[in-house]
Amino acid sequence: MYKLSVAGKAAPSNREEFHMAYKIVASQCTGCGACEFECPNKAISEKAGVFVIDPNKCTECEGHFDSPQCASVCPVDETCVPA
Repeated sequence: MYKLSVAGKAAPSNREEFHMAYKIVASQCTGCGACEFECPNKAISEKAGVFVIDPNKCTECEGHFDSPQCASVCPVDETCVPA
């Protein structure tokens, strides 16, 4: 988990206060579904022919993989990016 502080304030203490999440750039998404299959948290779903990431479920694959799998498997560079 990342620790941040702003102007002397303490870092958020839990996931509900600080969301780690990726997003899918809809205009670049080909709808292949590779990301949905790889997501260990089932945070990715199809909406109107493109895939979206639920920021409340996305953990950037923390605890499962060393890096976000959506970005690793996406065939289009810079489509799965930090939100």
